[in-house]
Amino acid sequence: MAVPVPLPELLAAIDGSSVLTLEFKADLAEYLATYGNPPVHSLEEIVKGGWIHQALEPVFARHLAAKGRDSRDYQIALAKRAALQQLILRLMEEQKLDALAYPTLRRKPARVGDPQGGATCQLSASTGFPAISMPAGFTADGLPVGLELVGRAWDDAKLVGYAYAYEQATHHRRAPGRTPAGSGLPRISWR
Repeated sequence: MAVPVPLPELLAAIDGSSVLTLEFKADLAEYLATYGNPPVHSLEEIVKGGWIHQALEPVFARHLAAKGRDSRDYQIALAKRAALQQLILRLMEEQKLDALAYPTLRRKPARVGDPQGGATCQLSASTGFPAISMPAGFTADGLPVGLELVGRAWDDAKLVGYAYAYEQATHHRRAPGRTPAGSGLPRISWR
């Protein structure tokens, strides 16, 4: 059963709680180092080499300029993240909630290549809690609309179960018109 949960302090609690930008450059370099001899070894090489779409340049410029894990900014973000986690856990406990549901975007989705704004996916990124997004219908002009669920740490399997049940009950998912039938793709068994 879905119930509305007002949380007026959420926007203030989320502000400054994300560690993604502060961790991205080092995490990407660490990831790339696990692959023998990749064509690039750092975010800087990716950006300077023109390996990204121009719509992503401002995002990656922020990642490049970030001070990293050794900064005071990172320590502040970690403290804000911990406070946000406690706020969400307290809310879920008090309201006896298994998950929080909200629109994936606050506005109509952008077309491929256009900048996308209005994401509400920051709750998962800022808390580190698992989330799943699922089809929730379409706009009047046929663009997909999503619904995101976020749960407690290690509730990934529950979220997948909720999303599967939702999709089976609503049938909101439609394959894109240019997607091949997939006859040669492996089948997934839900046991």
